[in-house]
Amino acid sequence: MSAMSATEDQRKAHARPQIDRAAAAAASLVTSYYQKMDTHRASLKTLYKESSAISWNGHAFTGPAFREFYLNMPASEHRIEASDAHPVLASQSPETVMVTTFGTVKFTNERNPRKFHSTFFLTQEPGKSELYIASQCFRWV
Repeated sequence: MSAMSATEDQRKAHARPQIDRAAAAAASLVTSYYQKMDTHRASLKTLYKESSAISWNGHAFTGPAFREFYLNMPASEHRIEASDAHPVLASQSPETVMVTTFGTVKFTNERNPRKFHSTFFLTQEPGKSELYIASQCFRWV
């Protein structure tokens, strides 16, 4: 076995736990986020911090302004068609995860569902274990 192969094997072995943690974090976020968005929107605030940065179809928000925005949106029903997660290895935080979702959303004031794509960056506060949404970008497709 060459030195390069051994190094590659070590990188893969080191990355596997991070990938598994990212996948678990994504599964938890996708279930929790869209359930809260559709059934108990006020509880979404627990997933964000005041410093969270959000882009919603080109409109920029921070945590408090985004909360006001989503609380005033019509009732919704999301259907997630796909999601994916990757650890962000070049992050300053010990645990940062990028989560992408794709699906449809039907708002009560619209006749037909619309396709959307959303990317979340989850990270930790120093000394804390739980992840929060540090950044989110939502876009109609």
